[in-house]
Amino acid sequence: MKKGSCAKNKSGMLLALLVLSITIMSCGTDTPLAEYTPSSDQEAAVKNVLLGFEDGVNRRDAQKVAGLIREDAMLMLGRERRLISKPDYLKILPQRLADQPSIALGRPKMALSDNTADVRIYMKRGNARALITFHLTHDDHRWAISGWTY
Repeated sequence: MKKGSCAKNKSGMLLALLVLSITIMSCGTDTPLAEYTPSSDQEAAVKNVLLGFEDGVNRRDAQKVAGLIREDAMLMLGRERRLISKPDYLKILPQRLADQPSIALGRPKMALSDNTADVRIYMKRGNARALITFHLTHDDHRWAISGWTY
């Protein structure tokens, strides 16, 4: 076997493995959150909070969205990725809901530990799609959003 053909075969195999890896990693990113099957009661409760958030945003229901967010939450906004408090967010929420298109949340990757959950999930808004991490905290017998980052 020629030296050059061996290198070509290795390059071809590496390219095929890369394409296969990307395909596997992207599988399910367009699966709706509603179709996700939780593996525990805690995951089911977290899923319900996120479904409530999605529903509240899509119905432009500022009260519903506000009710899912902890009082001490810090929320990331805008291209500048600035963090704002819940009270500051509530001041702009009705206008944001009116100005923004509906959202669709995809299949989550949940990491739960004691009273916290970090949920990586794709959010589609209009033609844009972004990977968001929702941070949730469990207290007073319920899960609530304590922040999100992207």
